[in-house]
Amino acid sequence: MDRKCCMDACTTSPAESQNNSLKHKSSNVNSRMNLSTSVRKVVDGISDRLERRKSKADRELSQTNMSSQAPTKNYLIKKGQGLADCNFDASLERKSARLGTNHTISWNFELTNDEVFEEGVDVKDIQFARPKFLRVRELHVDIDHDEKCFVQCKCGKRRTIGVPCICFWKLARDADIPMSDIMDVGMFDVRWLKSFNSHFGQRFDGEYSRIAKTLMIAQNQCFEDDGKGTQISQQYMDALLKEPDDVVYPILGKNTTKDDLTEAMWVLDRGKRKNPKATTWMDLMLHTSGTTAFDVGLEDYENPEDMTLHDLSSGMNEYKNLSEQNLRMQEALQNISQYKEDGDLPKTEDIRTYDVRENVRKYTYDLFKSFNEDAKARDQDFLDIKKGIEEVFERQRGVLNRRHGKVGGGKGRLELYGQEGGGCHSPLKKTKYSVKFTPKNQGQNKKRKRRK
Repeated sequence: MDRKCCMDACTTSPAESQNNSLKHKSSNVNSRMNLSTSVRKVVDGISDRLERRKSKADRELSQTNMSSQAPTKNYLIKKGQGLADCNFDASLERKSARLGTNHTISWNFELTNDEVFEEGVDVKDIQFARPKFLRVRELHVDIDHDEKCFVQCKCGKRRTIGVPCICFWKLARDADIPMSDIMDVGMFDVRWLKSFNSHFGQRFDGEYSRIAKTLMIAQNQCFEDDGKGTQISQQYMDALLKEPDDVVYPILGKNTTKDDLTEAMWVLDRGKRKNPKATTWMDLMLHTSGTTAFDVGLEDYENPEDMTLHDLSSGMNEYKNLSEQNLRMQEALQNISQYKEDGDLPKTEDIRTYDVRENVRKYTYDLFKSFNEDAKARDQDFLDIKKGIEEVFERQRGVLNRRHGKVGGGKGRLELYGQEGGGCHSPLKKTKYSVKFTPKNQGQNKKRKRRK
């Protein structure tokens, strides 16, 4: 159901919306009450809530909003002005391009924080498995039969919230409209006005007040203009549609490059085909890197629910390799791509013995013991040794990861511990323990200690 200004609606049923107030507030009713008591408590509760809302609206009418610099801060309630400010600030991150005199597109594909990849989080996390859809919004200016101007955006946020959307503010920023004129009260739905919450339906001596009648007319006008977009003035429209001298389309917006426009047009074209397809962030990354879904084990399934978790996690691993944010994984992918078949991968001896580990341990201990007995050794010398050991182990762990990405793992897929080729064959199982402590022999061990 598409409802106007439904952002605050928790349900589409008027009866269901009163459940919390009737059953859990101070005026709650239950099945043990008789009809007269229940009706009286319900009516008293409604009256109290209306009175509290009226008092709150009257207080806000005389308050000054110091948290905003918008020219409409004195006319809108705090929540409405806060939504407008959030959309206005978010428009800085969007990109745009003007494809014609009255055709503009806006988009934002930066849906993932680059720091996430720099921290090296596991791409098998469920947050990465969720698809992040990319959408390109189209905007144009319309003039109705009353000569009123509207900016129509396909996102539809103006209709559901009653506040100009992010795409509209991006269009206004690119037009270099002065900040004192960029935001106007007429762009908002009448319900966001301070006067609407405090004076709507107000009566004196049985007659509606003048301001109440004006608000009712404005509300009726909002209903008639439902779905037309954000209303603007003639001067505002002229500023939006103004063309520079020797204009050549497309005109790129601020912080927008040709590569950005190419990506946006590819996404827009996929949605306008005979069989339109939704585009995810993964689809765009694979497209820009020239890699197909078959290359990363994500063949197109007729039913997306048929995709196995193994294929999904493998594709996410490969997708991280393709991301520009992680250069090390990208270099590993380039090295792997040199081999076309699994049989071409180099085979190395996979031998793990207890004797080699024990000899290395004794050799390392003897070296440390000899250095520790040297009287010339300082504390800083030991700290330097510790740092060097950490660097050696870190470098060797990288060698292990790169090796097990090829041996037994296919094209760069890391094997899990416990699987063949995943490093589960530990020689430490040959370690001999002197006494196995169990409830049965714990008493014997205590007796031996006492005798000693």
